[in-house]
Amino acid sequence: MTTPPSPPPSADTVAERVQHALGDAMHIVRELGGGGMSRVFVAHERALARNVVVKVLREDIAEGLSRERFRREVLTSANLQHPNIVGVLAAGDADGLPYFVMPFVDGESLRARLATGTALSFAHTVSILRDVARALDFAHERGIVHRDIKPDNVLLAGGAAVVADFGVAKAVATARSRREHPHGTLTRDGISLGTPAYMAPEQVASDPSMDHRVDLYALGVLAYEMLVGHPPFAERGVTETMQAQLVETPVSIARLRPTTPPALCALVMRCLEKDPAHRPQSATEVLQVLDDPAVVSGAVSSAAVRSLPRPGRAATLRVWATGAVALVAVAIGAVSMRARGIGGAATTAGSVAALPPGVAVLPLVSVSPDSSDAYIALGMTDEITSALSRMPGLRVASRSAAAAAQATGGSVGDVATRLGVPFLLEGTVQRDGERIRVAVRLVTARDGFSAWSEVYERPTGDLLAVQADIAARIAAAVRSDVTADVAIDVTGARDPEAYNQYLRGHYLLSRGRPGAMVEAVSAFEAAVSRDPAFARAYAELSQAYAALPASSPVERADALDRATFAAQRAVALDSSLAAGYAALGVAHHLQWRWSEARTSLTRALAIDSNDVVALRWLALSDLINGDAASAERRLTRLSRRLGGDSVSALQALAQGIAGDEVGAMSTARGAYVRDSTSSDARLMLATTLLRFGRAPDAIPVLEAIRGDDAISPEVLGSLGFALARSGRASEARSILAGLQRETRRPGAYPAMAKVYLGLNERDWAIDALTWATAARDEFFARESMASPVFDLVRSDPRFARVVEIVGLDVQRITAPARPRSA
Repeated sequence: MTTPPSPPPSADTVAERVQHALGDAMHIVRELGGGGMSRVFVAHERALARNVVVKVLREDIAEGLSRERFRREVLTSANLQHPNIVGVLAAGDADGLPYFVMPFVDGESLRARLATGTALSFAHTVSILRDVARALDFAHERGIVHRDIKPDNVLLAGGAAVVADFGVAKAVATARSRREHPHGTLTRDGISLGTPAYMAPEQVASDPSMDHRVDLYALGVLAYEMLVGHPPFAERGVTETMQAQLVETPVSIARLRPTTPPALCALVMRCLEKDPAHRPQSATEVLQVLDDPAVVSGAVSSAAVRSLPRPGRAATLRVWATGAVALVAVAIGAVSMRARGIGGAATTAGSVAALPPGVAVLPLVSVSPDSSDAYIALGMTDEITSALSRMPGLRVASRSAAAAAQATGGSVGDVATRLGVPFLLEGTVQRDGERIRVAVRLVTARDGFSAWSEVYERPTGDLLAVQADIAARIAAAVRSDVTADVAIDVTGARDPEAYNQYLRGHYLLSRGRPGAMVEAVSAFEAAVSRDPAFARAYAELSQAYAALPASSPVERADALDRATFAAQRAVALDSSLAAGYAALGVAHHLQWRWSEARTSLTRALAIDSNDVVALRWLALSDLINGDAASAERRLTRLSRRLGGDSVSALQALAQGIAGDEVGAMSTARGAYVRDSTSSDARLMLATTLLRFGRAPDAIPVLEAIRGDDAISPEVLGSLGFALARSGRASEARSILAGLQRETRRPGAYPAMAKVYLGLNERDWAIDALTWATAARDEFFARESMASPVFDLVRSDPRFARVVEIVGLDVQRITAPARPRSA
């Protein structure tokens, strides 16, 4: 008669057995749960006053193991000392149950993160993959294979991913009795010593020749799950899943998440190849591909994928791998040759079709797990662009133009042609504590291949040097008369922490969110406090102060005085800094010091003819003074510089003041069609409709904005005007009453004036404008009284008095409105 098996030990029994084995050195605090091959407990290590994790093999897994062999195998993994690996501290036996001890990681598992249902960004996905691949690369070089890579064994903490349980599956397999399992198989009595959803085909088949490439397959499954929310063969039972691993090709990621960058899709699907020979052959190779900026951005397809023949799916991927490695080797070799004076950038630049020397710096992509580090990538993009722009004879696309061209999509050649440059720079930035990793690649427009590439891994304090080196390398590649050792001063910053604060402030300022201006001011103040000679930080501190009154309850006069002081300080520190004069011009403009403003803005353009701040504010100054022709000339130039819809609102205003209804409507409608969800595009369309007497058409557009931003006086004033002109006076008066209750808000009095004009109440409209002048309202520095909205009072002497108080050209502003063009 067969003796029935003993019942499994109770939870209390297991805990007691483990506690007895640990003795007084550690005290079990609680059970974390378990899964797979083990039960997991948190224990407190008394000697070091820290928590640790104790993992105990399940009874069914432990049965038949050689305890000593298991302990030896697990402790082999204890030699894996790497930032992305959770090491083993100790191993032992708890009355027949093998266990091992690991550090306690204060974070969450990737499994827990995925269980929230929130999709990971591509940048975060790549960051996790890179960390796991680094761990695998380190272990594989030392002959250790994980064999059970899955979300449960990837822990997220401190902005990084770490891999746990290295070598455990191998230890279990090795510790099996050779008598029972002569080939050391990975299964016993139907129990898998891996996780079916993540097992490579050769692992499922218990192929004795399996090697480290099973981990690369599992890495592919991990990536697949992060991208689409589930592993390839979800919703299937264990047997069906294992069968699918052997014979089924997973559904393409591109079908399940079409926005996934093609290079990232290609890498993941390569990892999931059934034949190990068709996968990446090492974690090092995976890391090389992950370093390609296209894996995150998707803006520029992988040159190697694009340029090589496609003889068939498996063969294509195999050729792609070879091409990618060769491409990196060629790029490194090219840099080495230039450094030794062999060959040169002239050959590369000369091979590009007849475009003048030029480059576009595509927005660098932040792949840091912490989204708050995005400011570093944006700041680096701007600073490298700015540094290159100061080089004579080199055409450099603006950041906004580069971003707009990139967003439109297409091939390298398409993007470069839109920007009018023969070279594109793309890259990724990752911050990890006090270190930063920057991977960049300079791509030629003609064929999409790399002219130069580099990966920088430095302390964050070296960021300035990294940026300067990147700019110098680009200049050397693009222009034959420049060498890679040219000195390029990126920002004039001297203190690394001051520069970090500057980048943070720059990011907040560029975002333009109302609540961000206070934080931007604080960041810039911190920068100049640490580095009092940091002229560029003073210039942007001035811009932040100038923007503050529009979004924060601060005293406008005080904020503008501070803006003026900061700009003057920037100019005093560096008289060659265009940004300093531009900031001073903006501050003077907002203070209605029109002549001084134009002098400073013109000085900025004399230093840097492409300074977009100076161009924009000079164009606005023209519009405010009613000089539509001059404004249109500047805006045409600015549009070529910036691209996209960044100046469309001013262009539509200029065309409207000039009486060009067709042009103004075309500009406004074009911007609206391209992004109908943008409040700016909606407001541009609505105000253009109002300028040409189409109030009923403007109402639904303004109502949509009101739903998004009910607090904007500009929107409320325009809506009240439109309602009044459409015969809906009671609704207009309701808006007017609301504005009258909030007259302390910037823009309230001019908004009231618009509603009064819609209601044909001239006297009240003039009074509201007069009150606005007394309040020094910013309206007069941002909107033009040459607008047709004011035609009702244009000939009124009291309106002329308002124009005179503001300091504008009375004759030009009060001139009769131009007839509309057909």
